[in-house]
Amino acid sequence: MTLPTSTGELVLITGVNGYIASRTVEAFLSDGYHVRGTVRNKASAAGLLEALKPFVEAGRLEIAEVKDSQFLSRVQPSIRTYGLLCDCNRVLIFVLR
Repeated sequence: MTLPTSTGELVLITGVNGYIASRTVEAFLSDGYHVRGTVRNKASAAGLLEALKPFVEAGRLEIAEVKDSQFLSRVQPSIRTYGLLCDCNRVLIFVLR
């Protein structure tokens, strides 16, 4: 599989094991973004990681386990690391440019 050219921009998507968020992950990866996703239980993302294995192997998709759904307020100072934030736990999209 040939991957789309990377934009180099990083997107944070919460709740990636859900249907809408997993489709959102696919869309951003297809457009060349790097995606960091969060889940409450890393095992729940196994199917997504397997389905998008070429992106995982290329370092374009990573999943972080976050037990606390209020983590966004704690990472506020470093949030500018991301070009875009999609909070699919609350269905909110923030453009951080």
